[in-house]
Amino acid sequence: MKNAVIVAVLCAALLVACTPSQPATPQGSVPEQSQPGPLQTTPTVPTTTQDAPPLPPQPAPAGALSGYIDYDAARYKQATDSGQLVFLEFYAAWCPFCRALDPIIREAFSELQDEKVDVVGFRVDYDTQKDLKKQFGVTYQHTHILLKDGKVVWRALDSGLTKEELKETIVKYAG
Repeated sequence: MKNAVIVAVLCAALLVACTPSQPATPQGSVPEQSQPGPLQTTPTVPTTTQDAPPLPPQPAPAGALSGYIDYDAARYKQATDSGQLVFLEFYAAWCPFCRALDPIIREAFSELQDEKVDVVGFRVDYDTQKDLKKQFGVTYQHTHILLKDGKVVWRALDSGLTKEELKETIVKYAG
């Protein structure tokens, strides 16, 4: 009985930590934490990626600023200072939504690179990059932010983001 209570408490804590998706908001909209609206109580998380350990993003070649890479302050500054389109994914290894989205984001960035779209994506560690979280008002992992000329043009807290939606959004702001 005691073990069942512990498991139930741990499951409840995980559900609270991994909030269901909310719609994307364009620049100037109300931040996600204060937007009213119904919450989905049964988000879908593929079980195939849920149990697999997360893989680190593929490192970009030295000096390159393209693709989907682990957050690096110097590369991030270089990208934003140059006016490059920048995608930020606030990721937590313990979050099942983040783990499910990881291969989707990787595949989208692989295709964007093949299509020569000038964008760099940073996977930002939700638990350690507190200054960046504060700068952008990020309160949940699996928050996605797109910057153009260093300014937020799109943000979403979406655990059901598809590869096509992500690519369409990035291409829209890249062009």
